[in-house]
Order: sequence, then structure tokens, then C-alpha cells
Amino acid sequence: MKEGVFIGPQIRDTIKDEYFDTLLQGDEKSAWDSFKFLVKGFLGNRRAQNYEELVNNHLQSYQKLGCIMSEKYTSFTRIWIFSQRTVVQ
Repeated sequence: MKEGVFIGPQIRDTIKDEYFDTLLQGDEKSAWDSFKFLVKGFLGNRRAQNYEELVNNHLQSYQKLGCIMSEKYTSFTRIWIFSQRTVVQ
């Protein structure tokens, strides 16, 4: 696996790879788990009821790793969640 941008098939293969999970520890494992939950519960065909929590956990776990998340990404995510709330209500 090389550093870079993952696309759908690569993401699915990596999520299924049990060995990859054994290589991670601590905050890296937490960030990876939050990403997997986000993919399964937010980006799939069915959105989990707790998708807001999934997104926030994902952002927080990557920030713990020292990742600098694009302000556009975090703002878009929060705006999108807010818009979904107002549509549902």
C-alpha cells in the first residue's frame, strides 16, 4: 500500500483486511476504526441514525493524530448535517 488517495475498491479491500487492523495501535487504531464506522454508517447506501456522532468521532480521532483537516471539509460536514436536520424536522 502506498501513501496517497484511496478510491472505493481500495477502501473496501483495506477495510476487509484483518491483518491491517493488527498493525495499528493506540490513536492510529482509533482513527482507523472511526473511519470504518464512518464509511459503513454514513457513506453507504443507508445512513445510520447516529451519523452525526460518527462524523464528529472521525474528525476528533484524526485531530488527535495531528492531522490538519481542511476547514472546508469540517465546515461542509457540519453544514451538511445541519441541513439534514432542518429538512427532517
